[in-house]
Amino acid sequence: MLDLKNYINILDNIFIIKRIVNPQDKTIIDFDSDLPTASSHACFDFWERGNSCPNCISMRALNENASFSKVENIDDRLYMVIAAPIKLNNDKYVVELLRDITDETSASLYVDKTSQDLQNEIYKLNQLAIKDPLTNTFNRRYLNEQLPCNLKKFNDCKFSLAIIMVDLDKFKDINDSLGHLCGDYILKEVSFILKSYIKNYNGWTCRYGGDEFIIYVENISKEQSYIIAENLREGINNYKFVYNNTPVHTTCSFGVCFLNEKNIDFNDVINNADMKLLEAKKTRNTVI
Repeated sequence: MLDLKNYINILDNIFIIKRIVNPQDKTIIDFDSDLPTASSHACFDFWERGNSCPNCISMRALNENASFSKVENIDDRLYMVIAAPIKLNNDKYVVELLRDITDETSASLYVDKTSQDLQNEIYKLNQLAIKDPLTNTFNRRYLNEQLPCNLKKFNDCKFSLAIIMVDLDKFKDINDSLGHLCGDYILKEVSFILKSYIKNYNGWTCRYGGDEFIIYVENISKEQSYIIAENLREGINNYKFVYNNTPVHTTCSFGVCFLNEKNIDFNDVINNADMKLLEAKKTRNTVI
């Protein structure tokens, strides 16, 4: 640990912040302890947003065992953020390095922009990393980075979450009979229905695979999670899809995984929802 501290101190003239974080629970690690311990504040407090970054490159560095960078801003200042994985006492953490680049040549594109302009530009850049370009839902990378962190919230006995896996029934038939552009239209319309409905519950939607989506929503009851899935199933079943003046009927199957207990990991959650979806696919247009 001492050698690591000395090495990081070499970077004093380059980076204004040098820290080791646990991106899964968003805590900053105390260098002075023999064993890493969490400090009293979260890594995202620096950005004064009150919650974690949607484009969390530290979680990405941990998941993909590679270094990543991004640009963020606060108080009209621009910062380059670099995240790199590191092992300490056989546990995986991430080194975060922050550099103020406001006055550097690399920031020339942002000259004369207002604070709101900066926020909008950086928001767009960060969204590119976590959004599916066709459906404008979150992508699988976002799921891989956010769900493991959210599972840590089960330390709060009042916390619960539901994962709903959605699959379009006989989607291949639509592509084969009406073409892939029609298939893209259906995907975009279905994703719009999912997003529009789930935002009422402060949830989010991601595109998990070709014609599969995952819905995430917190702090609802098990009964509510099934009501949400059933309402979406019925809404899609009754929706009037029209492509190039041709009516197209499609349905979806839903697998619901409701959780309100500790000690469950990412893979268990996804497998649970996937198994439920496989059961629903046996009859199609069904919620299991």
